[in-house]
Amino acid sequence: MSILQAVYEGAELPTQIMFKANLSWNALQEHLSYLMYLGLVDEKNVRGHKRYTITERALRVLAVYDDLTREILGVDEKNRLL
Repeated sequence: MSILQAVYEGAELPTQIMFKANLSWNALQEHLSYLMYLGLVDEKNVRGHKRYTITERALRVLAVYDDLTREILGVDEKNRLL
C-alpha cells in the first residue's frame, strides 16, 4: 500500500518511490514487479528512465483501503471520531 500511496502522491521515479515508501531497492523492485503483474501500476520508459503511474484499479484499491482504515480507527472522512 505504501508504494501505491507514494505513486498516487506523485512519486514517479524508482528512487522517489523507494524513499517515500521506506523500502530497500531490492524490496522495491520485487513489489513493483508484483504490482505491475496485478495491474495496479504501469511502467513507462521516458527518455531512458522508468516512470511509474497508478492505474484506475489501484485508485479503487486505495479508496477501499482508506475506507477500511477509517472504519478500524473509528473516524469519519474528516478524521473526526465517530
